[in-house]
Amino acid sequence: MVTGDSQRSGFSSDVASFAGLASRPQRVGTGRFLVAAYRGDCPDARQAARRLADAEAAMRSHVHAIGSSETMPLAGSIGNPASILRHVSRRIDWSESFNRELATKAAVALHMALDGSLQPHTDRDFRDLPVDVRAAFLDYLAARKEFGRVNRLAGQPATETVAGAN
Repeated sequence: MVTGDSQRSGFSSDVASFAGLASRPQRVGTGRFLVAAYRGDCPDARQAARRLADAEAAMRSHVHAIGSSETMPLAGSIGNPASILRHVSRRIDWSESFNRELATKAAVALHMALDGSLQPHTDRDFRDLPVDVRAAFLDYLAARKEFGRVNRLAGQPATETVAGAN
């Protein structure tokens, strides 16, 4: 049986054996995420929190796609000149070192966005990211700002908290 909980040093789990031996804590990973807390009687805050969570998921998805992107194989597209040209251009434009550098810039931007320190209009590394990734980041930043605004209007201070470990 594995159970997990969030701790300052990361996520840990208690691994219990079926042989009756004592369980031992084992670190299984770390995470950084935003917790959007709101009053239960405020439907606007609930919607804003949902939009914030959805925007964060989309942002993380785009960042993950950069880190795991590979060129598509030519399977099934032999004989299609447009597909062959796309494949060749990807091989030329998206070298491994460039892709690693881009993935690193996206990961740094993700942490800065979660911290609230990302300045999209002045950060040069942010401008190097693909347009769809930048759009996901801007959507997240707008959702975060809207969540704070709705909480202030509801008379509750914004209770955004970055939890987990780096």
